[in-house]
Amino acid sequence: MDWSTFSLPTGIRAGAFVVLPFLLEPLIGYVSAAFAALAGMWLTNTDGPKSRIPIWVLLVACFTESAAVGLGTLSGTTGAIAPLLVGVGVFLPMLVHGNPTWTRVGTFTAITFAVGVGLPGGSDAAMQRTLFSLLGTLLVLMGIEMQRHFGNRVGAARGIGALPVPGDARLHPDALRNAVTVGTASAVGFSIGMALGLPRDFWVVITIILTVQPSFNATLTFTSGMLLGTIIGAILGAAVVIGTKDVFVQLLFLSAFAVLMFATRGVNLALVQVFLAPFIIVLLYVIYQGQANFAEARVEDVLVGGLISIVTVSVLGLDAVKRYWKKPA
Repeated sequence: MDWSTFSLPTGIRAGAFVVLPFLLEPLIGYVSAAFAALAGMWLTNTDGPKSRIPIWVLLVACFTESAAVGLGTLSGTTGAIAPLLVGVGVFLPMLVHGNPTWTRVGTFTAITFAVGVGLPGGSDAAMQRTLFSLLGTLLVLMGIEMQRHFGNRVGAARGIGALPVPGDARLHPDALRNAVTVGTASAVGFSIGMALGLPRDFWVVITIILTVQPSFNATLTFTSGMLLGTIIGAILGAAVVIGTKDVFVQLLFLSAFAVLMFATRGVNLALVQVFLAPFIIVLLYVIYQGQANFAEARVEDVLVGGLISIVTVSVLGLDAVKRYWKKPA
């Protein structure tokens, strides 16, 4: 647990701007508002537990992440070649890993692409999701800029807001190997999800993107933490969608989960999942009213994705595995 990263003001700000699109629901509808809120969550996480990424980089992320969900939606209509496109769509943005300024942008651009592939829709849906994702990210970007502006002196005193040292712009071999590994595992994971008939197979890919680490030990730690937090969070999310059918009450819970999720970013991966999982479950329930199996699907997909991550690192990182098991007791 790293409670130095806990920030309730950030959680309140982020949560408020993420759910802000629902105020426009009478004009744009729940589906569009939900996609805008989801995109806002992506950009908030791109910014990280603390404000370290320049605003102009986040502005670029607004467009890359919004475009990725649209391109992913189109890729999801390609049938048998969709897994290959998933691998490529994850591989390309992951190439920027190794540069601290762009690492999170690459990660969440890959994630948004995977989400687009996994949710049904054609060209009209792709355009709608791109536009309203851009709306959601720009709203959140405005909130980030406001918090940085008004909290500049306090942040400077606490050492918050410092920008990362720019990384080498060249493509590093480690970044290339990581991109190949994650891209390949994502394609395999999506194929397995399709073969098993998992209803939300994109969660398998997202789990792989987040849990594949350079070493076996780190991958196992990330996977177990994500799975544990997801199970607890899925129970909370299921309780909300089963316990109430009132959309307004569901949105209140959504807001609470958003605040807690963003406030605890960086504290502990499992703790974040406790609030992230019900946020996603309730959000998808708002989009697809009447479908109540999101909690079970979330746990299944995280379990499958985590297992694929562990196997991938075991196979492609065999030397690291041997070193881990040979450590002295």
